[in-house]
Amino acid sequence: MDSIGYEELVEKYSATYASMYTDPLTGVYNRAYYEKVEKNVNTPAGIAVIDIDDFKLCNDIYGHKAGDVALQTVTQIIRNNIRSNDKIIRIGGNEILLILDGIQEESFERKLERIRSQVRMARVKGYNKLQLSISTGAVVSMTETREVSVAKADRLMYIAKSSKNRVVPEWNENKQITSSLNERDDNKPLVLVVDDSDMNRFLLSQILLDDYNVIEACDGVEATQIIQDHFKELSIVLLDIVMPRMDGFGVLEFMNANDLIQDLPVIMISSMDEDSAIRRCYELGISDYVRRPFSADVVGKRVYNIVRLYQRQRNLQREIREQVEEREKNSRVVTSIISHVVENRNGESGPHVIHVEQITEIILNKPGKLTEEEYEIMKTHTTIGAIMIRQVQMEEDDTLIQFAYEICRWHHEKWDGRGYPDGLKGNYIPISAQVVSIADVYDALVSERVYKKAYSHEKAIEMIINGECGEFNPVLIQCLKDCSDRIQLVESKNSRNRVR
Repeated sequence: MDSIGYEELVEKYSATYASMYTDPLTGVYNRAYYEKVEKNVNTPAGIAVIDIDDFKLCNDIYGHKAGDVALQTVTQIIRNNIRSNDKIIRIGGNEILLILDGIQEESFERKLERIRSQVRMARVKGYNKLQLSISTGAVVSMTETREVSVAKADRLMYIAKSSKNRVVPEWNENKQITSSLNERDDNKPLVLVVDDSDMNRFLLSQILLDDYNVIEACDGVEATQIIQDHFKELSIVLLDIVMPRMDGFGVLEFMNANDLIQDLPVIMISSMDEDSAIRRCYELGISDYVRRPFSADVVGKRVYNIVRLYQRQRNLQREIREQVEEREKNSRVVTSIISHVVENRNGESGPHVIHVEQITEIILNKPGKLTEEEYEIMKTHTTIGAIMIRQVQMEEDDTLIQFAYEICRWHHEKWDGRGYPDGLKGNYIPISAQVVSIADVYDALVSERVYKKAYSHEKAIEMIINGECGEFNPVLIQCLKDCSDRIQLVESKNSRNRVR
């Protein structure tokens, strides 16, 4: 076999390094780069965490393609405003980390404000109605690690998001952050009180202020604007019926027309006691109706119960959505991997691949052991499979893809460094590959092959423990001993299936 030249080797591994640490959508560094390269660095630098506001809402309204284009637009604006040696890292779906070496506070803040302004003025290609904004937290670090600085910047970014489209640097953190909302405790739910009477709003606010953040609107027009701007932040609306400009019915009709009433509960508080008015309120989707004069205790308990109920409902919906999204993502990954495997088999049709597999199996399943040359060819399945997985068009920091790559490439590495293809040793072998490797060896031992009979469960365990199949991590050997009985039950079931 011809030896590879130095330049070719450098080019090969440079390309591998780039693919491992590059986000395919934006072309900037990915989360893996931060974790492996930057996380523990402690040189002086400006650190900023940038979050695209309302990114999920953008995806929900315009589709994921719009979200992708929005992210690319923001990334390009950032790239245009920084130096070539500065680093842009996509650390989350819509979160970007900036690392600007050696920059001073004043210069850093000006640069971030310029980026914020340009993003606000930008137009997303193909989505002219989409208005972008970003929230940014910033820190200038001198000696602390990137991890510590990023945590600080991330906290400041969430302060910025309370009013959106804002830069909050650490050195200005103590300045009052102006907002259309009152200064709030992030741990308290946000309540909107809508009433044209100053006294009524005051009384309700006093009842709720200990446990809630409260904002007020004096009529329906003001209320609908607040609901529209801060829908995701609001936990409940307390609404009067009779008001100038737009009454309570108008607010409910607005919420119904915009599909908001299902996710934002409303308690109607009014002195009206006509059955027709109360019935109409319930028909428009309110959660409860409180007549004036009311007991402060009753209002407090009703608000508490409804907020709690809706929070549980939202949490459940979020969990279900996340589970569905995770399953869909995993299905896309598996489908993509399979398509790449088929594509690497010359892109033939499904039946043809099956036929070729059947014929190939007859040719390859020769009796006896492989020759040295055949064994070397067989060993290339690790690198070929890993290359196929690297070609899958998914996010490089996708956990499933990362595990699949590690297992495929390194499941034949050994604890003592005598495995292949890279001769990794000890804990340099990813734990995912180590676990699959020991399971793979066990199953091969207890299964019949063209060149050997199946060993018993006890014999297979003994051979692995004694190092007859290569060395394994001592911790995994102990795990194998501890789980031996459970493994034997699985093997017994598999044996019966093989007989059938």
